[in-house]
Amino acid sequence: MQNMDRQFLTLVKHFFGRFFDKESRPSDSDSYTGLIQLLTLIVLPGFVMSFFMMTSPGPASRTLRRLWGQVGDHYSYVCYGMVVMGMVMTFKWDSLFPDRRDYMILSSLPITVRRLFAAKVVALAAFLSLFVIAINICSMFIVPITYPNPQGSLGWLFDAFLAHGIAVIGASLFTALFFAALQGVLINVMTPAGFRRISPRIQMVSISILVMVFLTLPLFKQGIRPLTENYSDGLSYMPFIWFLGLYESFLPGDTRHPMFHVWAFSAIKAFAAITIICVASYAVGYRRYSKKLLESLDSDAIPTRWWQAVFANALNRTLLRDTYQRATFYFIGKIANRSNKHRIMTALYMGAGIALAISFAFVFNPRAASGFPFRLSPLGSLEAPVMLAFLFITGLRASFNIPYELGANWIFRTTGNGETGGYLKAVRKWVFVCRIIPLYIILAPLEFTFFPPDIAIAHILFDLALAAVVIELFFVSFNKVPFTCSYPTDKFRLAGLAVGYLYGFITYVGIMGLLKRWAAADPRHLAQFLVVAAAILAAFALNRRRKRKRIPLVYQDEPNTFVRTLDLS
Repeated sequence: MQNMDRQFLTLVKHFFGRFFDKESRPSDSDSYTGLIQLLTLIVLPGFVMSFFMMTSPGPASRTLRRLWGQVGDHYSYVCYGMVVMGMVMTFKWDSLFPDRRDYMILSSLPITVRRLFAAKVVALAAFLSLFVIAINICSMFIVPITYPNPQGSLGWLFDAFLAHGIAVIGASLFTALFFAALQGVLINVMTPAGFRRISPRIQMVSISILVMVFLTLPLFKQGIRPLTENYSDGLSYMPFIWFLGLYESFLPGDTRHPMFHVWAFSAIKAFAAITIICVASYAVGYRRYSKKLLESLDSDAIPTRWWQAVFANALNRTLLRDTYQRATFYFIGKIANRSNKHRIMTALYMGAGIALAISFAFVFNPRAASGFPFRLSPLGSLEAPVMLAFLFITGLRASFNIPYELGANWIFRTTGNGETGGYLKAVRKWVFVCRIIPLYIILAPLEFTFFPPDIAIAHILFDLALAAVVIELFFVSFNKVPFTCSYPTDKFRLAGLAVGYLYGFITYVGIMGLLKRWAAADPRHLAQFLVVAAAILAAFALNRRRKRKRIPLVYQDEPNTFVRTLDLS
């Protein structure tokens, strides 16, 4: 019996440690240090939000506007807990179930499937509990005492603490169970190969939506009252609003709106349903999934569609005539579509871009007492596509610096003609053809919906030309093949660049929005802008041609020159 208990604890530690493995981090990082940093990063926003949203005492705090402001604060806490927990679950999506490696190794040992399943469930519960507590610990003890206590009693304080705890912890657990249940259902209805193909898309869409919801939180918080009073039927489909209703229903005193009780009941029903689905799908699918996983082929290869072959053939005949460009172009595409960590980074930038674009395109309209509380901003609608393309390019530039499999860059080291021009040209072509053009194909219907056809065409031409110039600027010193260089070691320089990017981003968006309005106002202005953009691109091309034989490809980032080590250990 002692051996069995020791075996079970060893399995729990193994599965719990798999949530914090070092495979997706630099080799010089420590798993526990990374865990502590991650938990600190999660705890601090709740701590700061709790003090930032304090309610000032006095008669003004009892006005109807102030009470609705408190409802917006409650929504912020619920939204934060759900978003962060959702991000944790999507980041660890591949670790929720034991993977093929676990089954191949552990199935040969004298371990029953039931014990394996129980150990995984205990490890997952410990993992979820750790993050649920970290997300909500500060706000649970600070928020109830920051709001005015009209009765001045401990009973009111306890009720406020209970309401906050039930809402934020329930929202966090609901999100965790939702993603676990989603994976359990998909595992039961799909083959392992089909599940592996659809998982990356679910991760990317989920991360993008969660980031978008979190970054649009201030905008939604401003309109919480008119949305509740005028669009309560539409809000009834949002899980965030269900748990906001749970929060308001448990608070002492009357609620601000009768729909809060309806939403609270929806939260209770949804939590019970998702718990049952999660438990049932895991219990039913665990044994079946282990057998199917061992019998299936571990391959991510996807058959090429006919339209993909036609598109590739057209590219090979036009833009990719050089063999080195062709190899680099398709290498970038394969890694970008298959690498989990690069897909997650792309989804983060995508969600941030969409959220900021929405925040700039729509502004709160306080005069709309009975209608939709947001209106389209004329200047913001021009800035939104520019901002989205800027963040896309920035995100790609950052993800290209993260290696996929560093030891595999030997193929680029041992081949080539000694010139870097073909490789670097393929990088710029891939960014423009595979990311920027699809982005504006998606945005084109919105342009033609909100603007006349001639203005919409002018906007798209302006955005494409501007994106080409931005790509040249961002990749002017990028002398490496994407995903083949080691992690940058100069963290001080990276921190400085991050601050510069933030300042430059704000300035860039404002200036380009005004320039875009000027260019779209007159065809002659647009022609002048396109001529200037073409001249800038030609100048970059001449500069690259002049220096292409003197720029070697980089596979190992240089360390910080201000730090010298003796390497005595």
